[in-house]
Amino acid sequence: MKITVSERTLIQEALTNGGSVQLDFSRDIHYRFFMDKAGGEEVFRRSCPAMYKNIQNQRRTRQVRQEEDLSRAIGKKPAVTPGARKLQSGQQDTVFIMPPHALSGAASAEMDVFSTLVGEFQQNKTKILAQSYIVDSDTGEMTGIEAKDYLETNQFVKPLSVRLRKATVSNLVSVGVVTVPQMMRGEPTLTTEYTASQNAVCITDADIIKDFRVVDPRKKLQTHPETIRVSYNRNQQVPDADYSIPNMPDANQTISLKLPVQLVVEVKEGYRIKGIARKEGWKLFFKTPLGGMLRHMATYKDLEEYEAEFTDDTGKKIKVKGIYVSEDGRRIVITMPLDWSNRFDFSTLTNKVSVDLDIYGDYYISIDGGDLGVFAQPVNFASYQDTKESAATKKVPKLYFQWGCLAAGTLITLADGGSRPIEELRIGDRVLCAGGGGRMIRNITVGMEEQILKLTTRGGRHLLLTGMHTVFTAERGPIPAEHLEAGSTVYTAEGEDTVAAVERLPYNGRVYNLEFETETWLLAGGIKVGDYALQQTVRLERPLEPAEDHAEIRAMAAELKALLGTVTQAKGREEK
Repeated sequence: MKITVSERTLIQEALTNGGSVQLDFSRDIHYRFFMDKAGGEEVFRRSCPAMYKNIQNQRRTRQVRQEEDLSRAIGKKPAVTPGARKLQSGQQDTVFIMPPHALSGAASAEMDVFSTLVGEFQQNKTKILAQSYIVDSDTGEMTGIEAKDYLETNQFVKPLSVRLRKATVSNLVSVGVVTVPQMMRGEPTLTTEYTASQNAVCITDADIIKDFRVVDPRKKLQTHPETIRVSYNRNQQVPDADYSIPNMPDANQTISLKLPVQLVVEVKEGYRIKGIARKEGWKLFFKTPLGGMLRHMATYKDLEEYEAEFTDDTGKKIKVKGIYVSEDGRRIVITMPLDWSNRFDFSTLTNKVSVDLDIYGDYYISIDGGDLGVFAQPVNFASYQDTKESAATKKVPKLYFQWGCLAAGTLITLADGGSRPIEELRIGDRVLCAGGGGRMIRNITVGMEEQILKLTTRGGRHLLLTGMHTVFTAERGPIPAEHLEAGSTVYTAEGEDTVAAVERLPYNGRVYNLEFETETWLLAGGIKVGDYALQQTVRLERPLEPAEDHAEIRAMAAELKALLGTVTQAKGREEK
């Protein structure tokens, strides 16, 4: 299948706009592209009347607004460049596609090219239609066309892999088209995000890249090799953390994620690095715990002026700028500034003991290839499960942000009836749990806490724990400790006891939590409390809002599902 003129225009628009562009149906070029993808305007009008009506309404509304804006602006300079987007700080919906890469050592006659389309949204969507494919700009061919629909979700990760009869990765563009019916400003609307990512106009990555290393974030300890452990919202170092970030929520209960990010790229002889390719730029995303992404918004000037400490190959520590190129032009060190618009809502996470985040970084290096000219070579890293590695693509572990819950000194009842302070327990020890039997500890989470709750019962029991650690009550079942009141009934080793007082005290010490094979309770200070898994379940955090129920949204969602069948059939005809 050949690429259309409208899509060729969209590719260039997306590549010069940070990699993506939201379709504006009042623009004829965007409108024609969408109709081409849907099988033509007449077919789309008959088969998808709800979506067609919505798009026509958008075209009329936007054209009226543009005419009104034009009439008001006569004789005045435009305040904003047409099509320019204002970058927003904090959590936001994000759709992007990774650059196309060939696996190292691909055959000369044909090769496997892969990419990944990713979407992260702050609220659930009723329906998402995600299409992805590879465009060969040399021939105008589109290959590997794949479409998939996602129902009632706020995220997707869609791998794309295609075998091409092509000896070099030249002029290949990976493309993603994501269409979503959703409520915006109280009105049902159909939005389509077009994202594109281009590879080097050159030969395969393995012929260019000698070495590509992610210096930060990376594993520094080997305690938990599957994740990069980060402790934050703490004032002291957590023993098994790779990074410790003393960072407390502000007055608005938002927190800034200040995680170091640095990478080193070295090219082979015959190539010379000029710096970061300004046109293609860079992307750095952190997935937020409650949906959406944090996007690094440093400017090129920010990178140039940022100073950081870097350890060279001899072990010597030197000061480098955010963009450092060696004298021979063979190596570049990129260090992202820590101070950027990356604040996310922390208020609903204080009851969790840990959270996983994904990270994705995509950078374009400007390289002088002699007779090949100057070109942009992408390097990227990601923690998504389906990330495939090549000379220019590295997979990194997920980020694991950790907390703790029970104070040091808390006596934990063991399977043999004895007890031991929680800080002396080790992985493999057996603890008395639900069902009256012993369960083996699989993991121990450790963190620091500034304040702690002191729970006192009328029977004379005392327990120090964080406010969101789970306690079993007779009246309400398992609840966070901070919701206990004097008079509440808690379960103990002997049966029941009444809460006499709940006090908040300064602490500034280590806290702990235990993880077992399955969710369970255990006895801490003789009081029945939840384990790590139970704390993740019994919490009062704000859930993702369900997709708003609206008749027009439901109709467009149903049509999207039917449209998926049309796209799949078109792909089948193309392959025949």
